[in-house]
Amino acid sequence: MVGLKHVRNFVTNNSHTNIILMHVPYRHDLVNWSCVNNEINSSNRKLEKLKKNQKHVTVVRADSHRELFTSHGLHMNRLDKETTAKPTVATCMRCIRKKNGLNPYALEG
Repeated sequence: MVGLKHVRNFVTNNSHTNIILMHVPYRHDLVNWSCVNNEINSSNRKLEKLKKNQKHVTVVRADSHRELFTSHGLHMNRLDKETTAKPTVATCMRCIRKKNGLNPYALEG
């Protein structure tokens, strides 16, 4: 939990800027009840709890469906990277619009 302590300190020391945190994705190369996956669940719950007290923090959830990972189960596949990037971009755009009063625009691609 040392890593979470550092995240907490970073969030409190940088209250002047918006911060986006991401859930830790599951390890599908391990069984669901493994100690690693239990720690991932615990860390993700604590990230959500940290967000409640800090208005400048947004937490993006990592989808943990097995089909969104590579065949060996350790890395995200292309589809999961896209589904994770979309809420991150949306959060960034909300922050920019809120700060500057700008209207969003669509990028071609």
